[in-house]
Amino acid sequence: MKTLVIQRGHVPRTTGYTGTAGEQEVVTAIAAEAVRIGPPAGWQLRVIDADEPDYRYRGDAFTALHCDGSTNRATSGASVGYQTPEGEAFAKRWKAAYAAHGWPHGFKADNYTENLHGYYGFRHARAVGN
Repeated sequence: MKTLVIQRGHVPRTTGYTGTAGEQEVVTAIAAEAVRIGPPAGWQLRVIDADEPDYRYRGDAFTALHCDGSTNRATSGASVGYQTPEGEAFAKRWKAAYAAHGWPHGFKADNYTENLHGYYGFRHARAVGN
């Protein structure tokens, strides 16, 4: 069975990079909803927090949930970053699933910032063989 690793961004940090106001609560709710909906046939989910040991990132696919905020309405919408062709294919499926469940806010261009493209969680996941 394949494993999808979902990282709850910034959870449970209380100092340093803790995310925008309310971000930890929102990503926790999104991860819980992913668990409630359940994975596709042949997959299992593992939900992890930020700063977990590298081995916890081991799986067949990895995604990190964040809700970085902006006061500029023109910059609203979900964003997806990836580093490999497999990640790009997963991103397309992820966005389709969001749309199918009624995501009303649209999406930014994939990898629209260098930080998104180079997210440390992706490096951890790739380092352990995802």
